Amino acid sequence: MRLESWRKFKSFNDNHPEKLEDETFFGNQTEEEFGSLLWKTKRMGNTAYDDNGIIPEGPLRKFPVFVKKSEYEVFKQRVLI
Repeated sequence: MRLESWRKFKSFNDNHPEKLEDETFFGNQTEEEFGSLLWKTKRMGNTAYDDNGIIPEGPLRKFPVFVKKSEYEVFKQRVLI
């Protein structure tokens, strides 16, 4: 699936309450997954939500991850070429 078509659907996390103006929501990750991300501008938030705005339950604690829009846009351009 192309990245652009995947990002067309709207979710609660598109306007995550912890997202800063110059960031985009990348996804919910465990601390281990966060540590392996190569994004230079990645930032871990505090409370993960699913696409409907509900805090997920489960054995793994996940956190929202945000990256700067500028870095994300460069990535999109490289992927979509």
